[in-house]
Amino acid sequence: MPPSLSTLDYAALVALSCTVLWVATKPSRPLPPGPRGLPLVGNLFDFPTFKPWEVFASWGEKYGPIMSAKAMGHTFIIINDEDIANSIVVEGGMNYADRPTSVLFEMADIQSFTGAQLLPERIRAMRQMIARLMGTPTNIRKYYPIMDYHAIKMHFCTPDATDVRHRASAAVALHLTYGYVVKDDPGVQDPLIALAEKMLDTISKFSAQGKRLVEIFPLLRYWPSWMPGSGFKQDIKKSYEPVRIACEAPFEWVVAQMKAGTAQESFVRDLLSDEGITDEDRDLVLTMASSIYGAAVETTAAAISAYIIASCLYPEVQERFHAELDRVVGPDRLPTLDDRARLPYAEAVCKEALRWVPTIPLAFPHLASQEGVYNQYRIPKGSLVITNIWAMQHDPAKHPDPMVFRPERYLGPNPEHESWKNAFGFGKRMCPGKNFIDPVLFIMITKIAAVFNITKAIGPDGKALEPRVGSSRMGNFPGQDPFPCNIQPRLEAALRMVSDAHSSPPFQLDPSAPKLVV
Repeated sequence: MPPSLSTLDYAALVALSCTVLWVATKPSRPLPPGPRGLPLVGNLFDFPTFKPWEVFASWGEKYGPIMSAKAMGHTFIIINDEDIANSIVVEGGMNYADRPTSVLFEMADIQSFTGAQLLPERIRAMRQMIARLMGTPTNIRKYYPIMDYHAIKMHFCTPDATDVRHRASAAVALHLTYGYVVKDDPGVQDPLIALAEKMLDTISKFSAQGKRLVEIFPLLRYWPSWMPGSGFKQDIKKSYEPVRIACEAPFEWVVAQMKAGTAQESFVRDLLSDEGITDEDRDLVLTMASSIYGAAVETTAAAISAYIIASCLYPEVQERFHAELDRVVGPDRLPTLDDRARLPYAEAVCKEALRWVPTIPLAFPHLASQEGVYNQYRIPKGSLVITNIWAMQHDPAKHPDPMVFRPERYLGPNPEHESWKNAFGFGKRMCPGKNFIDPVLFIMITKIAAVFNITKAIGPDGKALEPRVGSSRMGNFPGQDPFPCNIQPRLEAALRMVSDAHSSPPFQLDPSAPKLVV
């Protein structure tokens, strides 16, 4: 007869089995360090909603350049170091090419318009299209006259710096993407620009980490609209139609122009001209166009703002810029993109503008499709990998005095690391419009410097007003708050040259062409 087991024996066997199971299933590597969370909710209440890039940078001082946090079962991997981001996101390839699902984007049904979430195969197809358009300097060079024209045209905007940077950035992006020429009415906002700004503002707000509880508690999507806490549903209702129209209206207008034989040179026209294009390709072109447009507007506007503010705060930068333009270009003409190779300081100013005030300080998160590893740390499948662009571009180890605008960083025999390139993101989800944003940004800033002298505005008390760098807005595209400044022509012939160039656009509009209706 086998010996009987006592209650204590059973308890010991259960404990041993649990221990063996725990050891067998315990991850072989730990998560990166990070703030200690609460039971169940994790770090839900630690996530900042205002300037999270600065908060995450301060976390890095305590926990290191790669960190982890959890919220309601979601794991976040936060990276403050460029080398680590390259090792994980770039070298990891397609494992980090996807985006996490956004409940807000799904409810608003706008992800299909903006490219916020694309399947890996659609990403590859879209990038192949973009490579055809702007994969080489030769491809993009044919658009130089249009870039140059809009860089001149912006000088006819109101001298208010906010209006200049937004209107000019939107005008060149709309023309290059769709062949659409913004209306010249002074002081009147073009309807398509107004819609596009609503679209970008919606994407920025909806993508802000920790901004909406519905992203943490998806069941809130079924919360009745009349109940407290359902304000996000009203935001969605107000946002859908402007986003849809901003993406679809200019695309359909190009199609109508092509049928009438009046379409202007543009990215969309060039892609739709392919005889073998399919319905799926057309849908991808629509998505790609809105993505390129959004990237171009925000990046260009942010960099122009950075240069204008820097001209006020660091007058020696503007003085050196002017001296280079006077020496290379002279007073009798305006600079063009053909002058670029002979304007190294202008090049350095553009790089520093991208570094100093990054367009998207906290990049859209990447989704880990499979479990990954970095050194001794694991990156769980399904975790959200966040690259803190702001922290990388303000790393004092690579950029001494990172808060100072100093173009000289990139000049001389020992230039600093060019972390400004991180402004376009990492890996397979890098900004699709970066190859044409680069020349647009250069000619916009260079023409501003050639025509204007920018100084601090003077207040009612006779004292100079200090512009503040940054924004009080929330979201992934914080932008720049309006700031006071004084913008005056610096050469007598400058405005005359601008007027002459503006009166001779490098294109002709057909008055019989179909009109854009929004």
